[in-house]
Amino acid sequence: MFSLKRFLLGLAISFLFLTWLSTKWIPYDYPTAPFWVVWYWKARDQLFRVHNYGLIFLPISIIIGLFLGYLSKIKSFIFKKK
Repeated sequence: MFSLKRFLLGLAISFLFLTWLSTKWIPYDYPTAPFWVVWYWKARDQLFRVHNYGLIFLPISIIIGLFLGYLSKIKSFIFKKK
């Protein structure tokens, strides 16, 4: 059975994690701005403006989300009792 909840959760968490990893090594050039505002600026530049990593991260996140969505079906297929 496909779980939409697991799919959406896996999609969101993996996309945010990949975005966080891509922005981690960008220097913190805004000493007076709050951390979340700076992270938003860096993520916006990484994902959509400068590098377009969003086009790479979205399919990866969809694949991870599909895997998590079908995880119970995969488990029952692998560990089925004879």
